[in-house]
Amino acid sequence: MANNLIISYEKKDDNQLLQEIMHLLPGSLHYSLTHSEFKNEEVEILRKIILACDNIIIYSPIYWNDLPAKIKLMIEKVIYGPDFYEVVNGTEIEGKFTGKKMVVITTSGNSYQYLKDNHALDSFFLGTVQQLNFSAADWFSFQKFPDGSYKSQYFSDMVDRLRAIK
Repeated sequence: MANNLIISYEKKDDNQLLQEIMHLLPGSLHYSLTHSEFKNEEVEILRKIILACDNIIIYSPIYWNDLPAKIKLMIEKVIYGPDFYEVVNGTEIEGKFTGKKMVVITTSGNSYQYLKDNHALDSFFLGTVQQLNFSAADWFSFQKFPDGSYKSQYFSDMVDRLRAIK
C-alpha cells in the first residue's frame, strides 16, 4: 500500500496544481470525492485505505473561508468512525491517528495571510485534527487568480515538507 493518500475535492486530470502535488509524491494513492456519495461500501473501502497509509493529504478549495461540505462530510462519515477514535470519560473524543501526518492544501481567491488572519480553518485544525491526534499537521494555501493560475509564497516550503514525508 502507498504511504500517502491524497484526498481531493477535484479530479486530478482537471487541476494542474493537484497534478504537481501528485508528481512530488510519486506512488501516492489519489481518491477524488467528485462523485462520492459516501455509501457504506465506499466508506469502508476509504477507511481501510486511510488505516494503511501514514500520511493523509487533503487537497481542497476554500469556499467562504471554510472547507466545502463534501470534505466535511467525508470527515464525518469516514474519519469519525470506530476505527479512528474512542470516547474517553464519557464525552471526549480521543483519536487513533498517532504516528500519522495530515497535510491540508487549499486554494482560494484570498491570500493565505487573509485566511490565517481571519481564522479560516481554525475549527478544523484546533478541533478535528487535534481531537484525532495526528502526529503532525500542516496547512498550505494557494491563491487562485482569474486566469486559473495559482500563487503561494510558501510553495518551496510546501515542496520541502511534502518531500520530507515520503
